[in-house]
Amino acid sequence: MVPDSNGSYGSLSVMPWYALYFAYSLAWRRKTLVNAEVLDWFHPFTSFGHLQGSSPRWKFIAPLEFMKRLIIVEDQTAIREMLVEILRTDPNYQLVGESGDGQAAYTLCLEKQPDVIVLDAKLPGLNGVDLLRRLTKQLRNLRVLVFSGHENPMLVREMLEAGAHGFVEKTAGLLEFKKGLETVATGGTYFGPAVAALLRNVVANPSASASSDFLTDREREILQLVAESHSTKEIAAKLIISVKTVDNHRTNLMRKLNLHDVASLTRYALEIGLIEPKKLT
Repeated sequence: MVPDSNGSYGSLSVMPWYALYFAYSLAWRRKTLVNAEVLDWFHPFTSFGHLQGSSPRWKFIAPLEFMKRLIIVEDQTAIREMLVEILRTDPNYQLVGESGDGQAAYTLCLEKQPDVIVLDAKLPGLNGVDLLRRLTKQLRNLRVLVFSGHENPMLVREMLEAGAHGFVEKTAGLLEFKKGLETVATGGTYFGPAVAALLRNVVANPSASASSDFLTDREREILQLVAESHSTKEIAAKLIISVKTVDNHRTNLMRKLNLHDVASLTRYALEIGLIEPKKLT
């Protein structure tokens, strides 16, 4: 587009490119409602031709520095992909990663340094409680919303003690989930209706939420892998420890829990929420 004799593009006066860029940056950083046509005109490298004869379009511009960096940790592929599709276009979040495995999620979170994560409680490799315990030691400002289909009292208590700021059950619906995520991401605490009812029951009956905190993190890790039917050699390889060390941990587990076979360990892991029934073989 060629300027007219007055140095104008239609009704728009020519300005030095650096002035245009400054105005563009100012509008961007103030996170304000801007006319999309004018925003395009502000940018020094944008064509002006589309301005002629077009009507204004308005949209909300959310600068990256104001968006919450988000990671989704969910082992069920369909649910994880659904959440990704929903949140990818949400202007409040910058989706920086996703994972369906506890160990992989730990590495991903340390690498990407998210502001908030959506976390399932039951994960292969490293369960949600132990993953959260590790993350909160490394990422002090991390905000966490647990999104899970399991709401037993012990699991909810352990998630909250590990550092979760909210817990929404998967049966609550999408609107409830989005409300919970927004509340947690902006510094609040949120519980879905079923979890809120469960917490009221726990307050009335404290013994209903007895914890497994007397087990070490490594013992809980090995308990989960044993309950998921991994052999001693497989566990040793996965955790990068010796077979003898795995056997020692298994012996300590049985002594602490007063359980004497793998079937009993598996039932206990199921009771405290380390594994799901579908993972039993």
